[in-house]
Amino acid sequence: MSLNPCALFSIMEAALVMLKRQHGINDVYIYRDVGRMQCLFSDIFIGFDRLECVRRMFGKETLPILTNLDVRIFDGEGYMWVDPDHAALMVNRHYLENGSKRDIYLDAIHELVHVRQLLEGKQLFDERYKYVNRPTEIEAYKIAVKEGRRIGMNKEELEEYLKVDWISKEELERLCINVGLEKQIRKKPTKKKKIKMQKKKKVK
Repeated sequence: MSLNPCALFSIMEAALVMLKRQHGINDVYIYRDVGRMQCLFSDIFIGFDRLECVRRMFGKETLPILTNLDVRIFDGEGYMWVDPDHAALMVNRHYLENGSKRDIYLDAIHELVHVRQLLEGKQLFDERYKYVNRPTEIEAYKIAVKEGRRIGMNKEELEEYLKVDWISKEELERLCINVGLEKQIRKKPTKKKKIKMQKKKKVK
């Protein structure tokens, strides 16, 4: 059976769209019911090798790196971080089982930036900098925020994502500025503004 030229063109156009389409949160699967304490990244975070932001991090080495990256499941405090001594991704069991997919998705991308930094020989926990001013953290958060924007998160949702237990409100504001998500602070109106507002109300 032969296809007419119009039908063949439509099929080719659809295939081209699929090839160009960027993968996102709906194209990955996060396996939450992990019984083992140690496994590989690709056993839990399935499809991350197809994400454009991840492929930009590792290039042609994306699949080998993710396939061989150790993941260690732990109980207790914390969420997710990279252990530089063992080159392993540490993931809290409770967070993996109960955290929102979007948070885990962005955290995994954030931590993969740290994996790349570690491979480049960078110091992940440089004590010369506060957490919110540390270059390695700013880079990782910038990439996570950019991906968050791409999947449709608004400014308020991104600000909420950046809130973590170990930084103050003032540090959160600094982090927002550092990653290009400047927090809008509502300033109290001055006495002059208050008088003008009161006059407007009287006029009404």
